Amino acid sequence: MTKRFKLSASTTGDTPKRFQHPPGPPDPPLIGKSARYVRDPIELMEETARYGDLATMSARPWLVYLVNHPDLIEEVLVTNNPRVGRWRNVSAFKHLMGEGLVTSDDPLHLRQRRMMQPEFHRQMIDGYSEIMQRYTIRHSKKWRDGAEVDISLEMRELTLNIVAKTLFSIDLPSEVSRLGKAFELSNKYISTRFNQFEWMNSLYHRLPLPLTLKFKRELAYLDRLVYGLIEQRRNADNDNGDLLSLMVQASDGG
Repeated sequence: MTKRFKLSASTTGDTPKRFQHPPGPPDPPLIGKSARYVRDPIELMEETARYGDLATMSARPWLVYLVNHPDLIEEVLVTNNPRVGRWRNVSAFKHLMGEGLVTSDDPLHLRQRRMMQPEFHRQMIDGYSEIMQRYTIRHSKKWRDGAEVDISLEMRELTLNIVAKTLFSIDLPSEVSRLGKAFELSNKYISTRFNQFEWMNSLYHRLPLPLTLKFKRELAYLDRLVYGLIEQRRNADNDNGDLLSLMVQASDGG
C-alpha cells in the first residue's frame, strides 16, 4: 500500500522542518544536492526512489519531491491538477520556449491544450510510431558486433533524428546536425539557469556573458528555422503530415 503524506504549501512563508517531509537522502549543507543534480540527475533520482513511492529529493535550497508511483502521479497531475502550478524557476525554460504549452499557466495553458489535443488522435500517433521504428532500425544498422558505443550519444542522435522528422519533416543529416548543436547548447544554458535563484537567472540572462551570448545566437537560429518553416506550411497547398503542419492548421483555425 502506498503511504500517504499530506502536502500543503505554507501561507506564512515558513519552511517546513526536514523531518516533516517524506524520507529521502540526506542533504549537504547550504546548497543541498544542486551539484549532484547538475552532474548526474538520473543517479540522484534512482537513489531517491529507493526511499519510497514519495520521497524528498532535496530540501535545500529548494524543496523537491520525487513522485514515484502511478497513483500518486495521477493524483498530482489529474485529480489535483487545478492546485498544481509551475515552479517559479520555469522562467529559465521560457528563455527558449516562451509562453508555450510546457511553460504557460492557465488560462493560456488550457486554451493551448484544447487547441492541440484533437490533433493527437490514434492515426497520427500510429504514424509517429512507424517513423520511430523505421529510424531506430536504420540507426542500429550502423552498429557492429563487438563494437563499443556511447549509448547516451547514440540515443541522443536517434532521438534528435526522430524529433526533426516528426516535428519538422527534416531528414537531411546536415540540417539535423545543425539543429542538434543548437539544442545541445540551449539545454546546457537552461540547465545552468534553472539551478540558479530567480533573480540571478534574470540578471545573468541580461548580461553579455559568453554562455548567454552563445545561447542567444542559437536561439536566433532556431527562431529563423521555425518561423521559416511555419511560413512554408502556411503557403503550401499540401500537408506535410508533421506535427508543425497540424499545429499551424489548428492555430489558423483550419
